[in-house]
Amino acid sequence: GKILSAADSTAVLSNIELTGADGLMHKTQTDAKGIFVVKLPAGTYRFVATAVGFKTYAVSVTVPLTRAFVVSLQPADNQLNEVMVSTGYQLLDRTRATGSFDKLDKARLDQQVGKNILDRLEAIGNGLTFDRTTSASGKFSIRGTSTIRGPRDPLVVVDDFPYAGDLANINPEDVESITVLKDAAAASIWGSRAGNGVIVITTKRGKKNTPLSVNFSGSIGFAQKPNLRYEQRISSADALDVEQFLFGKGYYTSQINSSQKPALTPFVELLILNAAGRLSTADLEQAKAGFAAHDVYDDFESYVYKTGVNQQYALSLSGG
Repeated sequence: GKILSAADSTAVLSNIELTGADGLMHKTQTDAKGIFVVKLPAGTYRFVATAVGFKTYAVSVTVPLTRAFVVSLQPADNQLNEVMVSTGYQLLDRTRATGSFDKLDKARLDQQVGKNILDRLEAIGNGLTFDRTTSASGKFSIRGTSTIRGPRDPLVVVDDFPYAGDLANINPEDVESITVLKDAAAASIWGSRAGNGVIVITTKRGKKNTPLSVNFSGSIGFAQKPNLRYEQRISSADALDVEQFLFGKGYYTSQINSSQKPALTPFVELLILNAAGRLSTADLEQAKAGFAAHDVYDDFESYVYKTGVNQQYALSLSGG
């Protein structure tokens, strides 16, 4: 066979795959003249030819061939779409915008599952740093911390107006796109408030002379129970032996005699009664055996923690 370009009939370097009815695949490549040779038993095969810059060609062929096998590949036209970024004041082509921008469109946002827009930004926001250990203020920053004691929150602009509320209150299904302004060029637009970076959010809106469109989306997320036994901890029986040892060494004496009466464990309370002669040693050992047979982590796993389930559903209608 021979592989040519449909545009000018020149030879094309191509990868050839032939798959028979039994699922067995035969692979080869063309030479510099576009010619390939494959020896196959009689039968029907699926022929696939691929080449860089050309569309994939696929056809069924029957072996043996009755005539010369020549394939003409069509060139593949790959055109890059324009990327429009929003500064909060205007829409600009990415090539005309100065500074560092990160554009997050609706398709990228929908790939994430989260209860609010912050949860979706955390996974895909380039340059965004999230700190779950802080309070509501300063929980995320753009390109790191820009101040020591001042406010650390980036400026949030929603539909061309600064937004002072909580980002978690913005429905992610209402967001059309997000542009993150990450460097000093944003200060020429928003002044000193852009010192911590700017997040520009554009929400969905109807367009003139467009038919009614109905969109529905749903997601279900699961959160596993924490593994309480991930860290190797002392067993209940060993913990009781430690408490009994410490009690014998007078470790709890100050707490027992304290006027504030701090809380002690049930086993230590039984040790106090036994030392005062109000509880027999046999009853103490019986109670100790009962405590040793019980693991509090079993109670947490059975009655406190469970698998978390988060469901979200959104229905929207738009038109103009």
